[in-house]
Amino acid sequence: MNETTTKTDGIVVSSVETLPKTITKNELINIVREQKGYTFIQLFATTDVKMNKGGRENTNYLFGNVVKDGNVNAGLDFEYENSVNNALKKEGETPDFVSQPRKWGEHMIIDYVFDKKTLEFKPVFSRSIIEHIKDGEKRYYLQLKVNPEKCKKAVYRYKDSGEVLSETDKAVMYSYMPARKEEIVVLRDYRIDNVKRIHINNEQYIISDE
Repeated sequence: MNETTTKTDGIVVSSVETLPKTITKNELINIVREQKGYTFIQLFATTDVKMNKGGRENTNYLFGNVVKDGNVNAGLDFEYENSVNNALKKEGETPDFVSQPRKWGEHMIIDYVFDKKTLEFKPVFSRSIIEHIKDGEKRYYLQLKVNPEKCKKAVYRYKDSGEVLSETDKAVMYSYMPARKEEIVVLRDYRIDNVKRIHINNEQYIISDE
């Protein structure tokens, strides 16, 4: 902790600034899986920017060379179908949305409960952590309900040099990025390997690369 001292009207006031804690990816998973109910977070992540190659000619010189530094305000542990229907109600529309199974990945099993009727233990699934096996590797993701209005403007930069893209380069990048459909509830999955920092429950954590 850092202690700072200020002087107001002749009175010395001390305040304690809490420094971020460094944790591992597994520790982050454990923190998230223990959340009960909707939880606000601020997440900092660096992700590869998805673009197409520019056709057969591969004319996109930015392809595979750009990353995005995101500063995201979002929520954990939410029911997607209920969230969409609540949003539809607020807009005066019929709340008849029915969510479909995920196209990839599965919700992590975080516990088991005993069913007295079947006399069997049934799994309890996390609404926040997604497991996905790709190329023989198990990967973990955070499923978030993003609040676009409160997110900071993303920074796009070259992966190797770290140089921020010029406005001209960003225009090229946007022209090759896939279009997104308008969403009444913005659901995003962030791979935990890409998370650099998270603020949750009045705590700040830096995620180590190990």
